[in-house]
Amino acid sequence: MKILIAQNYPGTKLSISEWSSTADTDITGGLVTADSLGIFGQFGVDSATYWATPDAQGPVGLAYWLFRGLAL
Repeated sequence: MKILIAQNYPGTKLSISEWSSTADTDITGGLVTADSLGIFGQFGVDSATYWATPDAQGPVGLAYWLFRGLAL
């Protein structure tokens, strides 16, 4: 995608809208979220909007906490 953007629309940012992990309430959702956030960072995604507001103390919320480095 980055190559296509650079060739056809230089300077345009890459965004993924409305994504979500498998389940917000179990560890699988947290692992998928953490992996997805890492992939977004690795490939230079500029913006990605999660589908819902996860519970801050649930697996998905904690995956975000790991990437943001904020206190609970």
